[in-house]
Amino acid sequence: MKVVFRTDSSLMIGTGHLMRCLALAGELSARGEQVVFICRNLPGNMNTQVLRNGHKLHELPLDDNTLMDNPDISEYERWLAVEEETDALQTGRVLAEKENHADVLVVDHYALDSAWERQMLPYIKRLMVIDDLANRCHDCHILLDQNLYEDMEKRYEHLVGADTQLLLGPTFALLRKEFNSQRKVMAKRDGRVRKVMVSFGGADRTNETLKFLNALKKAKTGALNFEVIVGKTNPNNNIIKEKCDSMSNVAYHRAVDDIARLMAMVDLAVGAGGTSTWERCCLGLPAVTVAVAENQVEVARLSERMGFAVYLGISEQVSADRMIKYVAELAEDRPKMLAMSSAGMKLVDGLGVNRVCDILYAARGVNKYS
Repeated sequence: MKVVFRTDSSLMIGTGHLMRCLALAGELSARGEQVVFICRNLPGNMNTQVLRNGHKLHELPLDDNTLMDNPDISEYERWLAVEEETDALQTGRVLAEKENHADVLVVDHYALDSAWERQMLPYIKRLMVIDDLANRCHDCHILLDQNLYEDMEKRYEHLVGADTQLLLGPTFALLRKEFNSQRKVMAKRDGRVRKVMVSFGGADRTNETLKFLNALKKAKTGALNFEVIVGKTNPNNNIIKEKCDSMSNVAYHRAVDDIARLMAMVDLAVGAGGTSTWERCCLGLPAVTVAVAENQVEVARLSERMGFAVYLGISEQVSADRMIKYVAELAEDRPKMLAMSSAGMKLVDGLGVNRVCDILYAARGVNKYS
């Protein structure tokens, strides 16, 4: 089976879409399947990560007439950098090449919808969309939304066809195999807080890490130690490293490959929503969170209601002093820490990629459009 992924990463987009696709691609590759990625060459992209993971990469060009700075279109349209029709033509050309004929096309991009998807159908047998916005129509065989919502079953009611298979909720969270492996061998959490992870995603567009460090330098945090993790594309890497190096209780990590091991070693996290929510749950890591994008708000609120995180609000409305305050409070509340850890682990077991792969195998070869 050959599976082609169409997704992007950049300073604007972040790295979450690419990373969850890489998680699924890794499991497919481990099962002996061929994997190909189609990604645009956007500023601050992580396309080299595709090659590092041993997958074939087709890079779409960034033209001089990019739409990234166009104020008259939506943010997600700016993410794509070209017109949707242009992207469809370019992607279609890659899929039309004999060596790229796909059994399954997986699309993970907020700027692409049913109009784009229909143009891919002549080149493929199955189309799977990964989405969590539920704000546009899709013409696909399978739709995966790994996030948690109170109305999960109804969100896509009028956005997909009646025969589209829906994979909804964190049961299908696309986490790399290392998370389930680490879950099996990690020490049982005891509710004590000694080490705190600070991580706001690959690009950290709202600069939360530096905001937190500036406040931490003035705060009294007792015996707590902090592990600060920044992505390769974070534009403030050098400043953040200098801040970390100036504090005896802070360690700096950049573009780590063993994030699951680090998560298992710390006791509490401070960070954003997105894919990292389900990574933390899998390893029973309680979190103090802020939303750094609008699409994270609903999930973050429900995370608090379900008891595996403390949600403070939208990033621009949350001070670093407030984050530190909640860290200090949780450090004194072992029963709450234990309850948060248990709630997260019950929700996510780290086997979502296996479930999705099994479904792709069960459905392979079927083409409702033939």
